[in-house]
Amino acid sequence: MMNHRKMPNWLHITPLLSAILLLAAAPQQAEARDYPFKRYESRHFVVHSNASAKKTRKIVEEFELFRAAVLQVSAWRIPETAPKADVLIVRNRREFADVSPEPQLSYVGMAHGGRHLVVINEGNFNLWIQEDIKHHYTHSLFNQMSFPYPVWYQEGFSRLVSMIQFRKKNTAFTIGEFPGGCRRRSGVSLEDEDINRLISGEWENEKLRQGPACERYLQSAMLAHYVTLGEDFANYAKLNRYFALMNSGQPSLPAFTQAFGMDPNQLFAARVDSYGERLFVVVVDFEMDKIFLDIEESDSDTAVVQALMAEIRSLEVQFRTQDHLKELIETRRQRFASAP
Repeated sequence: MMNHRKMPNWLHITPLLSAILLLAAAPQQAEARDYPFKRYESRHFVVHSNASAKKTRKIVEEFELFRAAVLQVSAWRIPETAPKADVLIVRNRREFADVSPEPQLSYVGMAHGGRHLVVINEGNFNLWIQEDIKHHYTHSLFNQMSFPYPVWYQEGFSRLVSMIQFRKKNTAFTIGEFPGGCRRRSGVSLEDEDINRLISGEWENEKLRQGPACERYLQSAMLAHYVTLGEDFANYAKLNRYFALMNSGQPSLPAFTQAFGMDPNQLFAARVDSYGERLFVVVVDFEMDKIFLDIEESDSDTAVVQALMAEIRSLEVQFRTQDHLKELIETRRQRFASAP
């Protein structure tokens, strides 16, 4: 069912978190480039690309549209001093291999020190990769604010907005598509899980996706859908109350229980689980005065591009040495080994 409603305003609250994603598709050995890099700078992104100007501008515009949609849904106030995201776009796998020391990657995205770095193989910029970039860019927006949003909300909301699509010649967007694949594959009921443990913060970020059923990750996504879009948007006030109580010093679980009038297990049993059977998509008109699509094009400084590549290679190696990422990287390498 498609609903067309105007999104209400939110209370301003803020968060933390770094994100990394490494996806697979085996490149070949890099060779010298035949195409020079151009620099494209918009309001919130700096892009160095040797892909065609038309394709690059389309990617930059969609980045800006996505950012505007996320801020419209959340009503976050990102500091004006927040750094722009750095994006490097190369034309194919051969050139991507020049950036990544790992021979099984085709896209790298990471949040580091308040910055967001993305490397895109334009020749393999499919819908799945675009959704993942949206997810992890949302994490970088969380990272640019000061309030420590709970992990379940960071993951759930990032997953919710990653499915945003643009409509009506980019004057509107859809939100609400839900990641139901996890549940269908697992055959495990969410009622078997303790939602209170999820809300309490007992599980760290990397544990949300553990296990064959990925129940915790699915819980986070479904709950984020419910508190963001459900009950005809009436949950906005309760969600803001929850964050305000946390901001005043209350732990997550009692703050949630006070804001929603029942603990998470009770809420899930009474409303959210059945709500998941009738999830809907909302069509939202853009606030056009908050969209910035002006793009300045110039020649890239070769030294800047080379320094960016060196930084990404270094950061990627550092991230890959973290124990909790090794299993994730290996799983995704196997999953996407046959990707084009």
